[in-house]
Amino acid sequence: MEQNKLICRNSMSAKLLVISKNATIDHRVDPNTGKDFFTCGDITGYISPNALKALNEGQDIDAFRYAEVSKDNGQTWIHCLWVVGNQKCSNAKDMSLKYINETIYGEVKVVERGDGAYAVLDKNDNEIVPFGKYAWIDGFDHGLARVRIGYSQNTITVLTLDGPISPWRKWGIINKQGEEVLPVIYDNIWNFKGKNRLSTYVESKERGGEEVFFHDLDNSIPYPKWKYNSHRAYNDDYGTHYGEYEGSYAQDIMGYSDDVINDAFEGDPDAYWNID
Repeated sequence: MEQNKLICRNSMSAKLLVISKNATIDHRVDPNTGKDFFTCGDITGYISPNALKALNEGQDIDAFRYAEVSKDNGQTWIHCLWVVGNQKCSNAKDMSLKYINETIYGEVKVVERGDGAYAVLDKNDNEIVPFGKYAWIDGFDHGLARVRIGYSQNTITVLTLDGPISPWRKWGIINKQGEEVLPVIYDNIWNFKGKNRLSTYVESKERGGEEVFFHDLDNSIPYPKWKYNSHRAYNDDYGTHYGEYEGSYAQDIMGYSDDVINDAFEGDPDAYWNID
């Protein structure tokens, strides 16, 4: 069988990409997999080995080019960043369109592709939430999952025309139909997957913090039977556990409990410093 040829489309200089997207090109690393990738506006893509080397050497934006690349005769396209002089995209042959993470939640599954893109698929691999719509998709609990757009951590290099631009991110919640039942406008949504809870806590500069009950997002989910005294009182002793993160600034100085650090900071007390 003849092997599919690698083909490119929409090839342009990295500078033109930045202008067209009105955004920076950010070199990032997935904290869970250690995988390098780039973002520019609403796109996420693959960094070729030569481009990665050039980024690490501190070369400026004129050293790079961008294109959409396909190795299956145009059925699937991947955003690719490479260096000038490597316009045949040969290094992109190493990219993978296979799923590197796949978790099934009943009739749907959350998958991460080899280029770092996330999606929600049905049992026949039809897209419910298309690849690249969100920068990250959490697993489902009670039929709900956190989603995130943008990145604010793990940035290594930013390619820009006029200087660095502060990266940003926003959070929301989707259901298994891919509908945004909580809009993607929040600065933080506490982790609820696997926590056996019927609510979560959301935060934003504009709105402050508030409790969100899952029943208000999906009326088939019951309200909790126990009462809330504050956003930290998920149960009678929530917020009273200390010691796991003893020695950290977040606990020793700011007074955050183990419960809050596990939920609000994803178990990383150093994430306190990312609060704006």
